[in-house]
Amino acid sequence: MFLFFRRNPALSVFLTFALGIAVSWHFLFSLNSVLLLFAVLPLSLSLIVSYFWLPRFFGLFYFLFVLASGIFLGYEHFAFYKSDHLLTQAVRRAIAFVGWVQSAEYRANGKHRYVIECEQIQIDSVLKPASGKIILFQKEKAARLKYGQRLLVKSSPQMPPLPSNPGEFNYRRYLNFKGIFFQTWVKRSDFRILPGTKGNPFQRRVVNPLRNKIRQVIDRNLPQPANDVVKALILGERQDLDRKIINRFQRTGVVHVLAISGLHVGFILLIFLTFLGLFPLSYKWKYILSFVLLGMFVALVNFKAPVVRASLMAVLYFGINLMQRRSSALNILGVAGLIILIFDPDQLFQAGFQFSFAAVGGILYGYPELKKIVRLKPGSGVIAQKANRWIVQPGLVSLAAVLGTLPLTWWYYGALQLGAVFINLLIIPLIGLLVMLAFFFVILALTGIPLVSGLAVIIHLLLRLILQVIRFFNRFDWVQLRVPHPAPLVIFLTVLFILLLFRLRKPAVRFYAAGVFLLILIFIQPQPLNRLRVTFIDVGQGDACVVQLPDQKVLLIDGGDKNPWQDAGERNVAPLLKFYGIKRINYVIATHAHSDHFGGLLAVLKNFTIDTLVLSPYPDSTKSFLKFVALAKRDRIPVVYAHRGRRLNSGEKTRCYVLHPFGNFIKSKNHGGREVNNSSVVLKIVYGNTSFLFTGDAQKDAELAMLSYDRFLKSNVLKLGHHGSSTSSGDAFLAAVKPEFGVISVGKNNKFSHPSPKVLRSLRQKKIPSLRTDRFGAIVFESDGERVNLINWRLWLN
Repeated sequence: MFLFFRRNPALSVFLTFALGIAVSWHFLFSLNSVLLLFAVLPLSLSLIVSYFWLPRFFGLFYFLFVLASGIFLGYEHFAFYKSDHLLTQAVRRAIAFVGWVQSAEYRANGKHRYVIECEQIQIDSVLKPASGKIILFQKEKAARLKYGQRLLVKSSPQMPPLPSNPGEFNYRRYLNFKGIFFQTWVKRSDFRILPGTKGNPFQRRVVNPLRNKIRQVIDRNLPQPANDVVKALILGERQDLDRKIINRFQRTGVVHVLAISGLHVGFILLIFLTFLGLFPLSYKWKYILSFVLLGMFVALVNFKAPVVRASLMAVLYFGINLMQRRSSALNILGVAGLIILIFDPDQLFQAGFQFSFAAVGGILYGYPELKKIVRLKPGSGVIAQKANRWIVQPGLVSLAAVLGTLPLTWWYYGALQLGAVFINLLIIPLIGLLVMLAFFFVILALTGIPLVSGLAVIIHLLLRLILQVIRFFNRFDWVQLRVPHPAPLVIFLTVLFILLLFRLRKPAVRFYAAGVFLLILIFIQPQPLNRLRVTFIDVGQGDACVVQLPDQKVLLIDGGDKNPWQDAGERNVAPLLKFYGIKRINYVIATHAHSDHFGGLLAVLKNFTIDTLVLSPYPDSTKSFLKFVALAKRDRIPVVYAHRGRRLNSGEKTRCYVLHPFGNFIKSKNHGGREVNNSSVVLKIVYGNTSFLFTGDAQKDAELAMLSYDRFLKSNVLKLGHHGSSTSSGDAFLAAVKPEFGVISVGKNNKFSHPSPKVLRSLRQKKIPSLRTDRFGAIVFESDGERVNLINWRLWLN
């Protein structure tokens, strides 16, 4: 390994420098710029001394110097901002700001998004100079703003939200690493355009009008979904792509082809070189002009980071060849990465940067090694040689790329893309052809050549073929293996295992690889939960709760809503279950037949193994609920109807009692909302000396009926009925339960004005802390059988 880094010094410098930046980020509050400076200076002197007089120690001092330089640059970047930066100002008191449109993301529904470079901010009545970026969302359909336009926005910027549930995407962190720390939502009446323009004149007068013209010709000539796919491939605009298409590409491991990346840059560069080859140009000028055109393309896609990375690598690689210098591709990868990190250390923490360099690094390092393992025997026939050239070798390239990105795929998505190796072999050539056809289509459409309509038909048919291939593979479970979210140690061991895999031709390496693989299997096993964990999931206006019992059994109580705008099961519940490593659910309980409680459970029934479905015995006949029950029966999931007095089999350490419904509460009279709410299944889970009470949407009628339980109602945690509505949580019921915590599952700014001020006032009077999912996100409790602890799960964030 030491010899490998000596042969690739630029790559070793890049990796060490990146390590230094990572160290600076993770130990940001423990570092000091003065001490770092005093560390770098002696190391510089030691480097010079060792080079001339102590060559044996030069490598060590060189490593420490580069590492310290990365730490110093990272600390200076992450810890210090301009004196007028938004982070240094009282933005919470801001009532307006002035800025200009730095970038725009136009959407088909007219609700466009813009990144605004702030110039001034009005705090109270004072207008102050300010710098920093704000992402602006339009609430309603409106005319498009243009790059460089100056705006006065009457709105108070807010910090982007943190994840609402464990395992969810950290949107705030994603924006922060793009230099965006605030966001705001506005209506058309909230802003006005100011005189003057800002930004790059070339971008404003040449590039943006050209981009708008390309959008117009695509909209005019291509049907859906080819329209949106071509925009994604040519302009890098994925915002209007059908979510179902993206999900299918993600599941099959080829979603990277829908984003402009190194793959597309390679196709575009090939087009430029082919076109310039038609002219009597020298080899040198052909590449120089191709680089100029590539620079235009980078500007056209608004300097998207993956395109800049790939273009920089292409220019370095061919530029070195033009100078008749020899350098390994891994060194060029290192130089490109080093340049990017010096100018923008934030890139290191962006998934796109990590995936790009992992994929390219996997190919450049892994493919030559795999080639040595899978060798064609001398004297092989013509068919074997062609199969090796067109199937085996491309397959090894695909395998090297998939292995290179496997740790990242596991870390970010909790999945192993097993099918990507094979599917890439089919999809990448088709996508390459589609990119070339789309590029020629745009050129022909801009020049007005009538062949464009025929080319549009070919593009549409080719895309249909690609979608059919993706749809075909999407049916198989083996294309994506869902695994529990890994610990950092497991990711480190996985990287080590992959590096050993590339060197399997050596017998000793096979022994080490087997040992590392065994360690991965040991550490990946989920640790038994020796306590009770209850997670109230933030599903918006609805209910959902996961109960993990110390006997390793799992209960899911409700699953949130499903409507035309969102599916809480897909959006919130399923990701959390996967994050927890839950594959089997012993009891799924739909407390009653209202969509905001059972709607999201449809996604759970489709994606997880369910032992038993528990329903209220109330005879509900709504179409959506009957469809839900029919789906469970079709999948042969046992259905039981829980009524007062029943116990669920929750293992030896816990007891799960059904306290409601019974009697008239399970008889249908008028099918009204109150009647259905009062038919809710009410559960009490007891673990040792602690207990939790789940009331669904039970209203005061049901609460009064349960008062007969007297002291048995007492619980440490109460999930308040009906989202904190005034129809539930009566004084007598609260007095009987005497909870330490009251949980309210409710949507932010909901149309029902839940929770009721009266209920909140009652909780305050009884000194019961109210924990609301609309304010806190998911609420997690853990119990050891003696006491219940409220868990700050955001400490788990990466």
